[in-house]
Amino acid sequence: MTGPMAAVPIPAGDTRPEHSSLPLFSLLDVEKSFAIDGGRRRLRALDGVRLTVHAGESIALVGESGSGKSTLVRVMLGLEQVSNGRVLFGANDLSSLDRAQRRLFAREVACIYQDARGSLNPRMTVTDLLAEPVRLHGLRERAELPGRVDELLAMVGLPADVRAKVPSELSGGQVRRVAVARALASEPRVLVADESVAGLDVSVQAQLLNLLRDLQRSQGLAMVFVTHDLGVATYLCERVAVMYLGRIVELGRTREVLAAPLHPYTRGLMRAFPRFDAPLVVSLPGEIPSAANLPAGCRFRSRCDRARPDCALEDPTQRLVGRDRHLACLHPLDDAPGAGVDSRRLIESVDRAVVIEPDRRDLPERP
Repeated sequence: MTGPMAAVPIPAGDTRPEHSSLPLFSLLDVEKSFAIDGGRRRLRALDGVRLTVHAGESIALVGESGSGKSTLVRVMLGLEQVSNGRVLFGANDLSSLDRAQRRLFAREVACIYQDARGSLNPRMTVTDLLAEPVRLHGLRERAELPGRVDELLAMVGLPADVRAKVPSELSGGQVRRVAVARALASEPRVLVADESVAGLDVSVQAQLLNLLRDLQRSQGLAMVFVTHDLGVATYLCERVAVMYLGRIVELGRTREVLAAPLHPYTRGLMRAFPRFDAPLVVSLPGEIPSAANLPAGCRFRSRCDRARPDCALEDPTQRLVGRDRHLACLHPLDDAPGAGVDSRRLIESVDRAVVIEPDRRDLPERP
């Protein structure tokens, strides 16, 4: 790993960093590989990833299973050390944070996991689960903790009578809301959600999507949302990063990317999208190559209907192709007649399917 850069220290204690134009997260040519087969081979989970996340913005990471989305999130959370490249939070390299800076980083960046129930201590009541991060970070006096718990429950649309319950006594939707409230308890600047609405009843999923979108806007949070679902990405996030085999192959404003996809893989994802709550089954030919045995040249060429001889020779890297659009493709779709998909209909169908009036959030939820 490269050496740490000179950094402006993150303030210790409860002092919040001043707002600036500096991105909250900067991923600079990040690589992450894992040893397999007893160390004889390396699996390249991330390869040359470049990404920034600014204060208050929402960005979706989309792609098939095995594309590197969850590994990228673990790297951003500091749960995995990069093999090469750098991950900066503000001006600070995550690899060089001291103890006080790590404590503040843990407060500033919160995560909602897909297995919400598994992420909560089964022996703790909802009150204890929500009060713990408030107390640990010294955000309220002891006498103020009950009031703060009530505030957090109200924020996520849960009634006060769940305070004495443990996770096993809650429905699936209620557990997800408690997980959201616990993430908000530390008053973070960044909320990372890893497939946090997957596996829920459609109506409950829609309620949670509304909740997350409203909270992201009202609290001014930056949000990184991991999903395989383009509809969810469209509804929640203003930017989208499309990942394939450890690379970001297309990045830009969500509706612009969907209106005119430039990468053939993005087009494939869109064509495979029947409606917002359906699982992703990509209608692309061929098998996904192994991340432990990547093909020469472009890693998508074996499944691409636009592959040409130079695609086997040159490995395209992420480059700027517009004001806020990045692409990793030698032969993008902008010169292909009929390359676009009817994204307007996709976007409209997502909006109709997801939107639920706020006063319906307190409907009984199914387990």
